[in-house]
Amino acid sequence: MKLQQALYGLVAIAVVVGLGITAVSAGYNEIPAQNESFSETLTIDVENGSTVDQTAERYYDNETITSDSQNLNEGDDYEFDGDTGNIAWNNSSQKVTDGAEAQIDYTARVKPAQARTVMDLTSGTLTVSTFSILPAALVLLLLAVAGRWA
Repeated sequence: MKLQQALYGLVAIAVVVGLGITAVSAGYNEIPAQNESFSETLTIDVENGSTVDQTAERYYDNETITSDSQNLNEGDDYEFDGDTGNIAWNNSSQKVTDGAEAQIDYTARVKPAQARTVMDLTSGTLTVSTFSILPAALVLLLLAVAGRWA
């Protein structure tokens, strides 16, 4: 009987946590995005390209990239994808050196920092562990109930 009560409690906790994570995700989607400016250092990778660190809904076409104290020009030295934040480097450019550091300043449309932090905390490991526990708890509960009626 104690096992069955413990299983009921485990299922209840898993369901509440799962619903809470779903509610946080739904709330996150309703938060309006805002424009923020970012400054980053990245490594020029001519073969694979580079990507900015911030995940955004949109990257504006106002980035400034410098390397070795030289301003790089979009179209001549690199191509910036405003949908993904990816940078394709032009290996025939005299200003682009594979493996060199580059600084990028850009503006992107992102959720507020607090919302991003909450979303980071509630996604990934917590979500996986919650929804891994739930099926296991349900199986144990079914076994306990089946054993009681058998």
